[in-house]
Amino acid sequence: MIRDGPEVRSEIDHHLTSFIDRTKHQLGRFDVLNYAPTLWPHLYLLEVMENERLMVRILGQRVREVVGMSCAGRYLDELMHGPKSGHVTATYQASVRNGCALRMHQCVMLPKRPIITVKTCAVPLFHGDRVAKLAGLMYSLTAPAHYGVRAPQRSFEVEWAPRTPAPLTVAG
Repeated sequence: MIRDGPEVRSEIDHHLTSFIDRTKHQLGRFDVLNYAPTLWPHLYLLEVMENERLMVRILGQRVREVVGMSCAGRYLDELMHGPKSGHVTATYQASVRNGCALRMHQCVMLPKRPIITVKTCAVPLFHGDRVAKLAGLMYSLTAPAHYGVRAPQRSFEVEWAPRTPAPLTVAG
């Protein structure tokens, strides 16, 4: 985890915004090699399954450390626990439905761990005219000791990017 501070938050916000801006929204054009290796440990990839549930496909090392396990091949809604987990899952599913990239910020309490702040972004990756995957970055920051016990229950923010246009199909 990264120690929290204004400079660190600003740098992370820059990374999240840059990831959204640089990511091409077609699945066939997504390649981790297009990003600096320093971002790879924070990368994740969720696949949209036919039942519209999201399955974890890739988790970078830093994300696995926060989650506490390698959970590739498991459904996101099986992994999410806590007072805002329904909000997080619903927000990702809304991104799939509306084709918009997003940034989320949440204060999280995990068993036997310090309170952390999670900052993440997700970009929908289209295959034809449907979203097939969500690619994103996730950072976790150790929270200052002054957070109260109720902070994680109140803290959840989402910022939506402008609508991502679906690729156009041109018939010849």
